[in-house]
Amino acid sequence: SKYEDFVYTDGLMDMLARSDCKHLINMPLLVKNRGHDIIPFLATCMKYHSVELLAKAGFETIAQMKIHGFGCRAINWRADSLEKILKLPRRWIRKLRPYDPSMAQLEAFQKLPEKYKDRAPMVVIQDAISYSSIRCPEKYIEDVEKYMPFDKWLRWSASQESYDSNTYAPYLLSDYKDYMEIAEALGMDIHKKSVLRPADLKQAHNEAMNKLKIERNAITDRLIAENSRSDDFKSERLMIVPATCQEDLNKESAKLHHCVKTYGERLARGSCYIYFVREISDPQEPYYTLETRPDGTFVQCRGLKNCNMTEEVKIFTDAFVKMLKADIKKEREATCQTA
Repeated sequence: SKYEDFVYTDGLMDMLARSDCKHLINMPLLVKNRGHDIIPFLATCMKYHSVELLAKAGFETIAQMKIHGFGCRAINWRADSLEKILKLPRRWIRKLRPYDPSMAQLEAFQKLPEKYKDRAPMVVIQDAISYSSIRCPEKYIEDVEKYMPFDKWLRWSASQESYDSNTYAPYLLSDYKDYMEIAEALGMDIHKKSVLRPADLKQAHNEAMNKLKIERNAITDRLIAENSRSDDFKSERLMIVPATCQEDLNKESAKLHHCVKTYGERLARGSCYIYFVREISDPQEPYYTLETRPDGTFVQCRGLKNCNMTEEVKIFTDAFVKMLKADIKKEREATCQTA
């Protein structure tokens, strides 16, 4: 609209005092919503008595969010008592009130099983609010309890200075779960205190991840070596070099700026063959990368930044693939005869 909205508020209190909304005059939220927000404030408070009850009980953030149009299934807006509105017993409402939680934080707190609230109520309330960005906090808590009681985990987590209690709280939970799963995969003694409650989770997580990566790479390299072929093929200018380990793929990928480094698992499973096309004059320098199926069928051959083959490389790879398919066919026929 070309006209500017303006709400005249000088006579607002007198008007409310003579209306059915006079009970709203003493609400702190009325002061916050004077001006443009006064209409939705009055409309919401008249439609939902629960908003007034929440605001007067100290849950101003939830009430204000409702005034601004937000909803939440964790709240019964039509109810007439705080216990029914918040779906919590009064003892937990008293504990939760000082934190003035948002809708998401209330929902996270509601999902916490009663036993966690009973163990360390104040700490758990803070935790529910900190972890409110997690969709299923109860699932994360169950995961933690595989290793130690949740209240003990909370006390230990307070020592993790590399995680901010508000911003990075969800990451601490997920990193701990991830760390313990890696520790189990590595065969570490998860009952040992230094493993169960590391002094620096971030450092312990990274060290365990690197150790697992080294072990998995060793297994991958062994399988790649077992499944690779030692085919010897040359022309006047070009030669074939088979990939024999993950590091070969990494170097080829880094130099040619393509994605062959991601083919380690496929190569280890024997679902493809990877060959490096090199110039005889510089056999250590990556030039083109060739992929074939296990039966020798050509899949692709890519050079720098996934460029297509030159005519020379195409003629060379066609000749090699033809020889490779013939060799594989002979090997399979020989195997069938001996069987």
